[in-house]
Amino acid sequence: MSWGRDNDIAFFRYYYDELDLPQTTILKIDQDSKGYIWLATSRGVYRFDGNEAVALSEICPEAHSLFDIYTSWIMIDKNDKLWMGNGYIYDLNEGKLYKNSVIEGNLVDAPVLEDSGCVWFNCYDKFVRYDSKTNEVCSVNAAVGTGFTKSEHYVWGVENARELVRMYWADNNISFVK
Repeated sequence: MSWGRDNDIAFFRYYYDELDLPQTTILKIDQDSKGYIWLATSRGVYRFDGNEAVALSEICPEAHSLFDIYTSWIMIDKNDKLWMGNGYIYDLNEGKLYKNSVIEGNLVDAPVLEDSGCVWFNCYDKFVRYDSKTNEVCSVNAAVGTGFTKSEHYVWGVENARELVRMYWADNNISFVK
């Protein structure tokens, strides 16, 4: 849709009270390959199908206590795995939950997903790249601060010294470039 032409119309629907969420603050949104919208909130993760929001704790009741907690971010990778800021991964196709073995502990910033499917993490002392096809982990040591995004051939981050850095990933080799 191109905006600004007379015949283009955008429709919006507000779901403010209809979702029946325990609170109204949504911290992160992502969509899986089946079209479900996933919501990270201060009281857990929810799946929204366009009509109702269902708590992940209801979908996966054996791990109820892991899902009704503050979840600052979520990310769905190319394999339909739901990565969560609480240190867990939920496989949407198999319905299995497991601990994030790539990075220990909770991460403040959401990972960055390359077009190739690799996942970048902003850790406390380095930038980490995980290739889900080969299960390989490689890293660039840097005094990591906050801020993390990607462009066509680079993952960008901010060092603690407040310098902007970029890591080239297009040829499947990471290198640290200031």
